[in-house]
This record gives sequence, structure tokens and C-alpha cells, in this order.
Amino acid sequence: MENTRKIFAGLRPSVGLDMRNTWTSGRSFLVGLIGLLCLAFGSVELAAQTSAWKQSRADAVAAYRAGDYAAAEQHLLKAIEHAEKFGTRDPRLAATLNDLALTNFRQGKYAEAEPLHRRALEIRETSDGGRPIVVSRPDSPNALVYRAIADRVWEKIAQSLGAPARQMPKIVMQ
Repeated sequence: MENTRKIFAGLRPSVGLDMRNTWTSGRSFLVGLIGLLCLAFGSVELAAQTSAWKQSRADAVAAYRAGDYAAAEQHLLKAIEHAEKFGTRDPRLAATLNDLALTNFRQGKYAEAEPLHRRALEIRETSDGGRPIVVSRPDSPNALVYRAIADRVWEKIAQSLGAPARQMPKIVMQ
């Protein structure tokens, strides 16, 4: 209550304004303040959601690398729950669905893996509107991951050919 009084204490009528206009200004101020608070808490919630998704996915990767596919599957199911809150067309959801499909495939659960792969592919086909993320947002975390994968593939190709590593060809999209 004391904070509210302090907020309203600074709202004084200008010359020629009556108190009704002052109240309207105060109400607008409060609406703006509430909007800012909602944005701030929304950002905090999104950051927490992103952190929870990243942690679940990191736990899944660790379990997968250790050969504990059942634990990886459980972590990925949690990660999917988090990723679905980002939106049904979010690339993080597609990546997590793909991870779960690969985990199921590794366990011989082919019938469970296929629909997950199909859903991940559908998201990827429709989420970028025909413009790959590496073109539309080249500095985004997703684009950086794709570039890192391309670099590793290029290194493996060079190694398999026995050729010294050279710069990967530049691909330009216009």
C-alpha cells in the first residue's frame, strides 16, 4: 500500500487538468507497469523452460553415450514436454523428437521410432518457411550447430580420402 501511495504521489495534475485526467494517467501508468512485469516474468519463465529443456536433453545425451538407452529415453520424454511449450513448430522440438527416434531405433523399437522421425521431419519442413535457418538467422544457436556438424562431416570426408584438410567450399544461397 505504501508503494502504491508513492507511485500516485508523483502524479500531479498539470495546469488546466482536473483530477479525473490525473487518475487516467495513473491508470495508464499502472497498466504499463503491469505489462512490463508480465514481460519480465514471461522472460524468466521462458529462460527457466529453456534451461529445463537443455538440462533434460544434456542428461539424455549423457545416458545415451553411456549406453543407458532406457534412461536416455526417459530424459528425452521430459525434454519433449519442455520443448512442446516452445511451440509445435519449434526446431528444438524437432531436434528432441529426432533424438528420441534415434534412441528408440538403437533399442530396436522401429515402430516407435518412425512416427517420431516423421513428426520431426514435418516440423523441419514447415518451420523455416522454405528458408533454412542458416540463411535466415546465420548467427542463431541452431545455425551454429548445423555449421559445426557440416565442419565435422567435411573433416571426416577429408580423412577418408586421405587428403589434407582444406577449407570447405562456400555455399551461397540467394
